[in-house]
Amino acid sequence: MVDIPPEIWLHILQFLPKEELYRLISVNRLFLEVGMNLKWESVELSNTSHTSGLPSTMQTLKRLSDPFVASKLRILNIDATFMEPTSSDVTDIDNPTVFIFPTFDELIDGIVQAAPHFQNITYVDLTCWMLSPSCNPEILRSMWFPMSQSLKVLSLGGSLGAYRVLIESLPPMPQLDELRLLFIEEHVLDESGQLAILISHVVPYINSIGPRLRLLSIYSWTNVDLSVLFKNLHTPPALRELAISFSFNTSLADPPQLNRFLKRCSDTVVSLGLSLQDGRDKRDVSGGQRRDEWLMDLFSADNQCLTNLEDLNISFRTVKDRAVDILTACLQKTQRTLQELCVRDRFLNRGEFSRVLDAAANCMKLNCLWINIDRVDWDVIEMLAPKLPRIRRLFIVTPALAILSSERAPDEMSTHYPTATAQLLEHRVCKHLQWKLHVAELWEDGGGRLKIENTLTTA
Repeated sequence: MVDIPPEIWLHILQFLPKEELYRLISVNRLFLEVGMNLKWESVELSNTSHTSGLPSTMQTLKRLSDPFVASKLRILNIDATFMEPTSSDVTDIDNPTVFIFPTFDELIDGIVQAAPHFQNITYVDLTCWMLSPSCNPEILRSMWFPMSQSLKVLSLGGSLGAYRVLIESLPPMPQLDELRLLFIEEHVLDESGQLAILISHVVPYINSIGPRLRLLSIYSWTNVDLSVLFKNLHTPPALRELAISFSFNTSLADPPQLNRFLKRCSDTVVSLGLSLQDGRDKRDVSGGQRRDEWLMDLFSADNQCLTNLEDLNISFRTVKDRAVDILTACLQKTQRTLQELCVRDRFLNRGEFSRVLDAAANCMKLNCLWINIDRVDWDVIEMLAPKLPRIRRLFIVTPALAILSSERAPDEMSTHYPTATAQLLEHRVCKHLQWKLHVAELWEDGGGRLKIENTLTTA
């Protein structure tokens, strides 16, 4: 083989497809290292699902028992759920068409056996819908301990009953600075029992790592009252990113506690994800305060709450009457700092879109916009370009992409836009309107997607 400096090979390898790179692993040591790094950087282990064509979970664990392979692992996703055995679980082992999933205990035992080599993992996502009765903190601690010194991101999902065991199993993790929590519906404990675990385990754990937290995400699919959580959380002094999602009417008995928590975090938080839905449960524990009113108060209050936001991702799925009022108030409050805005789950009509544009025009640092519009035609583009000349990345979802003609795919399940369509759109948007976009993507409900890359900015 020609003697080529490693840095040249590394540059060449960036342009090879993964499959081709895997095939070349045996060429030399450099190809082996790069190929194995790519192949084993991220692994998913599950006892509930399997992707066709990939090794089974137990086969993957067998490979990870090799220290060289395990040393490449950086991201570990675990989906472990206990399920009562049924008669259908007894399958014919001679039938190759039947895929047999490991039990919860088999999966956890396999991970524990391979775990001593997991010393380079930086990200773990562990979701347990239900724990096995035999699972205890000591067993899980054997899994966590080898990776505890390198782990930077921890994502947990499960019922609050499972959280008791999960949190008790966690050893000190000195580098951990990102925590993502998902609370799943509980089928064993009543709400008072869940609330007790929230107070006794979840709140103390968050507070224990709070001084170094840079990202905190709290998603809840339960009706447990989160007011006590926000009331008792300390202010994380280094927190930069915060994401919150739950049912407002069933999971927040004392809404001002969330206001106070957000206000306490406002000095440092620059990225906020907010998705407060009205749950399907018709009961209301929020003291009669409507979620729309709460959001309006949050963004229109004359204080410093959330005035440092650079990135806002907000959902308006069940907000009806005052969505645009809330959004314009938010833009006004963050106009000095906002750089990225993502508005989800609400299609704006032409009048609403015009109001939002007028407010966004005052955000002098805004360079990225994700938004839903009920119809995209040339009028929309000609409204956007002069109002938001500093936008560099634009993403629009629409039920009707009327800007240019399209072609229906043979299966009628998706829409294809010819290359000439994107080129014409680029010419009109970037040259005729003098809009210095770097990239724009337009999605049509039903699968159509049109991507425009401004070659004038990269020439």
